[in-house]
Amino acid sequence: MVSAEKKTQGLLTLPPAPQRPRALLLPAAESWEPLALTTSPTPRISIVIPCFNGVAHTYACLRSLEPELTAAVPCEVLVADDGSTDGTAVRMAQVQGVRYGVNAENLGFLRNVNRAVQRARGDWILLLNNDVRVWPGWLTALWQTVGPDTGAVVSQLVYPNGRLQEAGGILWRDGRATNFGRGDDPQKPEYQFVRPVDYGSAASLLVRRSAWEAIGGFDEIYTPAYYEDADLAMALRQRGYHVLYQPRSIAIHHEGATLGTDLQTGGKRHQALNRWRFAVKWAAALQAHYLPDECRSDRQASRRLQGQFLPLVDRGPVRWAQFQAWQEEGYALSVWWHGGTTADRDRLQQLGMEVLPSDREFARCLSCYS
Repeated sequence: MVSAEKKTQGLLTLPPAPQRPRALLLPAAESWEPLALTTSPTPRISIVIPCFNGVAHTYACLRSLEPELTAAVPCEVLVADDGSTDGTAVRMAQVQGVRYGVNAENLGFLRNVNRAVQRARGDWILLLNNDVRVWPGWLTALWQTVGPDTGAVVSQLVYPNGRLQEAGGILWRDGRATNFGRGDDPQKPEYQFVRPVDYGSAASLLVRRSAWEAIGGFDEIYTPAYYEDADLAMALRQRGYHVLYQPRSIAIHHEGATLGTDLQTGGKRHQALNRWRFAVKWAAALQAHYLPDECRSDRQASRRLQGQFLPLVDRGPVRWAQFQAWQEEGYALSVWWHGGTTADRDRLQQLGMEVLPSDREFARCLSCYS
């Protein structure tokens, strides 16, 4: 759950939830004019962008980052080139403010990230795929979710057509992983509140540097890629940290632009192999998880503790003290919303409460936990 410290500080100062079109349409082509990023020599956050070829994606990612880097938190940007052969080095020379490094040989995604993080200077590491473009407010929302016991914060991933790609991930008892909400409307209430999750994709993932180093970074048994982010989340929880999902941090992800989507060929074939490795390594901890046929995904999607309250909010004052007391006892709250202001709704969601705006959503929630 969101820490008590953040209940009275950062989360309550977030701007209103962004208005998003149904389709997040991207430009058909990118111009190659020189780009200057606002970075700091003493960063709190190191944004690490691994790449192998796909220079047009990398440049578009950096261009989307530039407005985010004017936030109060100082950042640096590292582009970790895994031996590209498409002129990435030439194009990166046109971008000021980037710490560019290239490997002499192709290491694969996982080892490339581990090496790049060693060069980072920030207290927090923000892993960002080069085939991502970030939505306004992406960085501020991630940063203001951080509390003293936060190990990682994950973004909402959206396809370029505006459909949801992932609102946090689910890990099942047999090691299978599911992107919660895949293909759905990202603005549904079940995807719009801060909550603890099993894991989140490393396509946009903020990680505490000290915890990363204690764990040893991505476990190289998953080389070259897949399941390293799920493994990291399990290791963070093992050390007492929370992994949180922040819906206001929106990242548009061109899934498969680097490793493809065919499970039988290329880098993608390692997904099935690494699922087995993950299931063996975490067999004991996974016994506390469901199997897919034992519960609905919207029940497993949040790491609920004691249970579910369904208090009614009507027009008039919101019972903040009562709600927060229930949360501190370990309960997850779903609020049947029958009135109140937009600001109150946003605050409830940022404090980790699902807001149910209709009788239909209330019935859905009841059926999930019945």
